[in-house]
Amino acid sequence: MTTSTIATHNINIESYGSGDRRVLALHCSLGRAASWKAIANILADDVTLLAPDWPGHGKSAPWNESGLMRFAARDITEALIGEDSVDLVGHSYGGLVALEFATRHPEKVRSLTLIEPIYLAIVGQDNRPSLDRYLAQMQPHFDALAQDDNEVAAKIFMDIWGGGVTWEQLPAAAQAGLIQQIPVVDACKPGEETSPEDIATIDLLPRLTMPVKVIFGSQTLPIVKQVMQGLSARLPDAEMVEIAGAGHMVPLTHSSKVAAEIAATYQQSRTNIMNP
Repeated sequence: MTTSTIATHNINIESYGSGDRRVLALHCSLGRAASWKAIANILADDVTLLAPDWPGHGKSAPWNESGLMRFAARDITEALIGEDSVDLVGHSYGGLVALEFATRHPEKVRSLTLIEPIYLAIVGQDNRPSLDRYLAQMQPHFDALAQDDNEVAAKIFMDIWGGGVTWEQLPAAAQAGLIQQIPVVDACKPGEETSPEDIATIDLLPRLTMPVKVIFGSQTLPIVKQVMQGLSARLPDAEMVEIAGAGHMVPLTHSSKVAAEIAATYQQSRTNIMNP
C-alpha cells in the first residue's frame, strides 16, 4: 500500500497492488479507503487499486461545507481518473457516486461494478410509498443529528445499515469513532426522484454501454433490493449478482466473492476491446 494526498478537499488516497489494470474503488458512507484492502490484495497481481477517503472519512480532512457531498465526490473521482479511463467500483454511497459519474463520463469508465448502490431516486420513481416508509424509518436518525445527539444517531444508523452488526456488538473504540464521525452522514444523503441531479442520472442510464455488474446480498435491506430491481429494469444488459447470506456490507463480509466478480467484470471489458 502507498498513500498520497490530492489538494482538492485535502483527500487521502491509498493505492494497493502493482498490476497493469487501474481500478478506482469508492467506499460507503462512514467507511474508508482501507475497507478495500482485502479485495485489493486478492487482485494485487492484476490491478493497481486506488481508493480515496471521502471528506470527513478516514485520513481525509473534515467535511466543513454545507449541502450534499455528491458534487465534491464526483469532482474527486474525476481528478483521480484524469485523462485515462478506469474500471470503476462503488459500494453503497460510493455506488451512488460511481453511477452518477459513469452516466456523465462514460468514456472514462471501462467497466462499472456497483455494490448495493443506494440510488433511492429509482425507488421514488417506481414506488414512492416504499421510499416514504424507509425515510420514516430513518427520520429518528436525522432528528437526533439535528439535536446534536450523535450517539443516538450513530446507534440508529448502525442498526439499520450495519449489515447485521448491531450497535451493541461494536467494540467501544468503534462506537466512539462512529459517534464522532456520524454528522457527515447528513452530507451523504441520497437524493430523490424530484431532484434535477437524480432525474438527469436516471435519464442518462442508457449511456452505460460498458460492462456493468450490480452486486447485492441476499440478506440486504428491502429498500436496497428495490433499487436493484429498478436498475435491472433500466439496465437490461447489466449483470445482476446476488451473494447468498450477505447483507449490505458484502465487500467486507464476502471479500473473495466480490473480488472475483470485479475481476470478471473488467475481464469482460478487456474481451470486448479485443473483440469489438
